[in-house]
Formats: sequence, structure tokens, C-alpha cells
Amino acid sequence: MKLIQSIVLLILTLTPRIFAYLTVSCFIANVKLKKFHCSSVKFELIESDDELIEASKFCMNVFFEMDSNLRIWNKFLFKKLMNEQYRDLRSRVFGLQNCAMFRAIDPAKNGAMVGFVEVSVMPGTKFGMGPEIIEIDERPTILNLGVLKSARNRGIGSRLMEHCVEKVRNWGYQEMVLQVEDDNPIARNFYEKRGFKFVFRDRAARRYDTGGIFPKVVRCTKLTYHLSLQTAEKNIAVIQP
Repeated sequence: MKLIQSIVLLILTLTPRIFAYLTVSCFIANVKLKKFHCSSVKFELIESDDELIEASKFCMNVFFEMDSNLRIWNKFLFKKLMNEQYRDLRSRVFGLQNCAMFRAIDPAKNGAMVGFVEVSVMPGTKFGMGPEIIEIDERPTILNLGVLKSARNRGIGSRLMEHCVEKVRNWGYQEMVLQVEDDNPIARNFYEKRGFKFVFRDRAARRYDTGGIFPKVVRCTKLTYHLSLQTAEKNIAVIQP
């Protein structure tokens, strides 16, 4: 009887340690697996019209949760919004002197696009940035950063941001700005962890609302963030979302 009690006591004592060891081992294996997956993803500059069309479809999927496999009416809306997205992207990539669009391609998904980001030197950012930020007419601006749901938590967003930082430095700038909707805490947390500082709230911003029969532009509040590239390397490259 005492032997049985001793065995039971030993099992109860060791079980938490064994569980903790297995948990840590699984976590380390999972981290290594994520790093391996991210290293297999290719990052490319978008240079052709076909790639812009692909990027437009990707944005529709990520930002509006719409794809081409929809009912007839929604297919019409998808095509309408995708064409507007395409014209918007094309106007900058071929119309601005400093504009770069990067895509993340996963060979394991038959070369499908799993991530996208744009960085463009945009006008209209002279005022409202705060007393410590110099007033200039245009700044490098991050736009349309998105990662496919099934490819998130693999560091793809961070790698896309690294490419943007490198491009902006090559253009001779030492800062970047972006806007994010105030009701998107995940995106806000992503940028804040990478050194972006909140500078002001834009209550007159606009966004597309696709919840009704017809898509419409509605007012929303967006938060403007600023990043000094002097601190970007230690904030962007270390964290793997």
C-alpha cells in the first residue's frame, strides 16, 4: 500500500515538470517551423501590370474579405472595387517618382501571393505631425500592408516592413508615416511594437463600406503614426509577428 502511495505521489510530482518540458519543446519547435516557413517566402518588387492586377485582388481579399468566388451580384461589386483598387495602385507606381510595391510569394502555395505592402513618397503631410517633427511637403508613406490570414504569425509583415525601410533609406529619407483605423487594435499594436509613434487623430478620414447593397465611402477616424528610421532597425527586424 505504501509502495502504491509512493508511486502515485511520484507521478503527481513529476507530471507538471513533464508537461512544462513538453510545452516548451513544442513552443521552440513551432518557432523554428515559423522561421523556416518565413525563410521560404520570396519577396519581390512589383514591376508588371499583371502583378498589379494580382495585388489588387489580394487587397480585396485581405482588406474587404472579398474574392472572385462570389454570387453574381457580389462578383459585380468585387470587379468594381478591384478596378478602383487597381487604378489607385497603378496611378502611384507609374505616376510617382518614388514608389515601391513589394509582394510576398510562397512557393509552398504554388507561388501564391501571401503578403503585400506599398511605400510611396506622398504629399499632404506637412502639418499636424508635432513640434519635434520637421515640416516638409511630402514624406514616405506606408500603404496597404496586408498578410493573408493563413500566412500570418510567420514574420512576413516584418520582412515587408524591412524592405520598405531599405527602400526609403535609398531614397534619402530618414522617416516614414502611415495611417491606421482607430478600431483596428491588431494593426496599431503591430506598428507600435516596431517603433511607430502616434502623432495625431484624423477624424475626417474616409474608407469603403462594403456591408450594404452598394459600396460607399463613409467617414472614419484614422490614427497617424510616425517612425524615425534611426530607431527602425532595432524595432522592426527583431520582432517576428
